[in-house]
Amino acid sequence: MSSESSDAAEANLSPLFLDTDRLARRVLESTSEGIVVYDRELRYRFWNHAMAERTGAPAEALYGRVCHEVFPHIREQGLLPLLERALAGEQVQSPDYHFISPFNGAEGWASTRFEPYRDDAGTIIGVIAHSRDATARRRAAEAMERSESQFRTIIESASEIVSILDATGIMRYASPALTPATGWEQEQMLGHNPIERIHPEDRASVLQIFRETLKAPGESHRVQYRSQHADGSWRTLLSAARNLLDDPSVNGIVITSRDVTEWVDLQARLQQSQRIEAVGRLAGGVAHDFNNLLTVIRGNAQALLAAGRLPDSLHEEMDEIAQAADRAATLTRQLLAFSRQQVLQPRVLDLNSVVRGLWTLLQRLVGEGVTLDLRAGESLGAVTADPVQVEQVLINLAVNARDAMPDGGRLHIETESVTADAEFARQHEPMSAGQYVRLQVSDTGTGMDATTMARAFEPFFTTKEVGHGTGMGLATVYGIVKQSGGYIWVDSALGVGTTFTIYFPVTAPAERVITPQGPARELRRGSETILIVEDEELVRSMARRTLEREGYRVHEAANGVEGLAVATQLGEQLDLIVTDIVMPEMGGRELAATLRRERPSLSILFMSGYTHERDSELESGEGVSRFLHKPFTLHELKERVRLMLDEPATQE
Repeated sequence: MSSESSDAAEANLSPLFLDTDRLARRVLESTSEGIVVYDRELRYRFWNHAMAERTGAPAEALYGRVCHEVFPHIREQGLLPLLERALAGEQVQSPDYHFISPFNGAEGWASTRFEPYRDDAGTIIGVIAHSRDATARRRAAEAMERSESQFRTIIESASEIVSILDATGIMRYASPALTPATGWEQEQMLGHNPIERIHPEDRASVLQIFRETLKAPGESHRVQYRSQHADGSWRTLLSAARNLLDDPSVNGIVITSRDVTEWVDLQARLQQSQRIEAVGRLAGGVAHDFNNLLTVIRGNAQALLAAGRLPDSLHEEMDEIAQAADRAATLTRQLLAFSRQQVLQPRVLDLNSVVRGLWTLLQRLVGEGVTLDLRAGESLGAVTADPVQVEQVLINLAVNARDAMPDGGRLHIETESVTADAEFARQHEPMSAGQYVRLQVSDTGTGMDATTMARAFEPFFTTKEVGHGTGMGLATVYGIVKQSGGYIWVDSALGVGTTFTIYFPVTAPAERVITPQGPARELRRGSETILIVEDEELVRSMARRTLEREGYRVHEAANGVEGLAVATQLGEQLDLIVTDIVMPEMGGRELAATLRRERPSLSILFMSGYTHERDSELESGEGVSRFLHKPFTLHELKERVRLMLDEPATQE
């Protein structure tokens, strides 16, 4: 305010104020606080520079005018009663109030202290108002409130649980996500220590993390643990704790948690699957090498028995050797079934027909103490599988159930057509969506704990006493189901029983059916030239002797490179090659491709203990008759060789 304006203002003052000290007036004009003086009729008598700047109202436009007639907010915001109380002798403070100036449209917030204005005699002659601009503070508070509201909305809308604990571990706050994740209402958890709900085996690690969090303000610590759901089940939570006890706005340990139960279960199933796959690869490799040895043992035993030259005293021992080799061959087939390398003969079939066809045998297997019942689904889709191996699956599961019910019980078999949608497939990784036939076998036996159930399909794992099981039954089931393109799960609990659930994909009737070979036929002796290419010397020698006894001229080679040299030397004299597929330096398939470039009609009989090699032969059009699976008998070798020589390979 200029000095002229100030002098003019002084001229307008009533005589009551003429003796006001000029210095004091200058101080009032210079302060940043708004100073207003009202008389008893609430007319303006003084209006300092700070008020003029805040509202755009000059002092000369206000003097002598009633306050609430100029500024309606004085009435609207409830300030008149405060002015009246000041006239009555009180000193009162207003709350923050909102104003809009009618002079320049300025909008803001203010707070005012009203106090009586007395003359020298102590008589109240008006009101002095000390007004502070609260606009910046209010806007900051509103911004903070909006920010807090925004963060509160985010926290309360988040799927993760946000909770705040005090230094003793008592829960002071929990976000709404607590209830859907844990089943507990917020009121049931607030005021309590959540350690009460944590699995006893996990409490020590959680308490350790809490202690570390208390020691390190500002740092974040993570821990995974099991927490009990309101329904009694255990859910796995992953929590991150941060010490904000030093932050006055929080004053607590902030914990964010999310339910990772499904993820942990999927990870466990993946690890179990990977473990079983690794064991399966090892088992398949062992079985393949063992098949070579069994081929030699069985072949030589059969040769000695067939020769009839053994003393009677040794005939029984040799017969036992042959029988033992046959039993060992059965074990290798089980190993190959587990590792999904067994030779199957799949055909399109109705699962109900397979179950009903086996029903009488299953009843005998489980015995009179076990009640066996069937619930066969209607209109089952066709599946492609080896019926003999499906029967093996049912037999193994029935025997397993019988052994789990020594005092009797109930064995229930059920078939049903099911549709696996995307959500069902996601919950049953690694299934894909589609149509399936479900085979479920349930018993009321002793059941398995979680540790045993996790290892149920591992080969040679058994809970039975020594001499009462090889541990290959469920491993064989697993391998057959997987090799048939199906999926299998086990669900069990101690004292409740066990349920095996198998899903076979529904297949179109046009799937290829492999027809088994017919009965053995009488073979004529030969005189043709044969080359045996085999890296296992014992197998090679046994095959050579067997074929030489049948009149053939036989040559040997230890690998594909040697075989190529011998075959080139023999030229057109060579009638048949019997070769292993997997060999060092050059395999049988590469050898065959090289030779057939010169002699497309050359007959080649492949040997292998690996199923995928046999399937490759089928896919290439070679057919079952051009593949000899190890371990083979001497008759199978002679029969296949004669078949190949009598029916030469089709030119490629």
